Amino acid sequence: MLPLNKQTILITIAENQAEDFSEKLQLLGAKTISLPLIKTAPINQNELIKTFNSKFEWLIFTSVNAATYFFETINPKTITSKISVVGEKTAQYIQQLNLTVNFQP
Repeated sequence: MLPLNKQTILITIAENQAEDFSEKLQLLGAKTISLPLIKTAPINQNELIKTFNSKFEWLIFTSVNAATYFFETINPKTITSKISVVGEKTAQYIQQLNLTVNFQP
């Protein structure tokens, strides 16, 4: 018997993150309804370009969204800094860019 059989779950996370979560719940028997109540979007890209240089000793990413938007602006091949991440998905994203995660609490 599936633990979430006959349960309906409303998923309110950002649309680009809902699909994976919804699939996991469905595998447990749930019916899911996606109703995003949050939307993430990059801001301050021009400021990032002006501010960023490869002289930073550490880059710390607290979410996969932050890392994604950072690397949409900054070429990962230019990174010489050490990288710290919060969360396994953030670590996986950084590793997909062929970068090393130096610290993960």
